[in-house]
Amino acid sequence: MLVRHRFQGLCRRTTLRTPSGRLPLVIHSARNGDDVAMLVWCRSGMSTALFVSYQEEIKVACFAKDVSIGAHWRWSHLVLLEVTF
Repeated sequence: MLVRHRFQGLCRRTTLRTPSGRLPLVIHSARNGDDVAMLVWCRSGMSTALFVSYQEEIKVACFAKDVSIGAHWRWSHLVLLEVTF
């Protein structure tokens, strides 16, 4: 839960949002050992490339060793974030 709140706080403080100011929607987060996987809904005006450009900021905000970002295999409006501690 901490990772989700830290990620959303980062989105509020940066331009990791739509041009109209809407935040990305965290649909699901799950802990898998030492990792946390989040499924994020990209609103209109956002893309996976936007999340990749903020990869270092996400890593710092979530107290992570590494963050991997990828597009969902089926739906292009969903982004998979995997935070490693």
